[in-house]
Amino acid sequence: MVKKGNSNQSVAAELGISEQLIYNWRRQFKRCGGNQFSTIQGVKFHQEDSDEVQVLKRQLAVLKEENAFSKKAAAYFASDQE
Repeated sequence: MVKKGNSNQSVAAELGISEQLIYNWRRQFKRCGGNQFSTIQGVKFHQEDSDEVQVLKRQLAVLKEENAFSKKAAAYFASDQE
């Protein structure tokens, strides 16, 4: 597992690639400021958007559970009426 603070040489050896390739990647990342990783399939996003999506996914899961429970309860009480 590659960890922060490892040298280019140790990372390259661990990944089985050239040290120059690691150097080029780091240089490119520093030059672009991480913006090269801010698109997914051509759509730009920001970390704040990603965090908000995670919150919304959790809220959606809760609402789906509540909806399923409500449907079961409605079906139970509807069958009780007959």
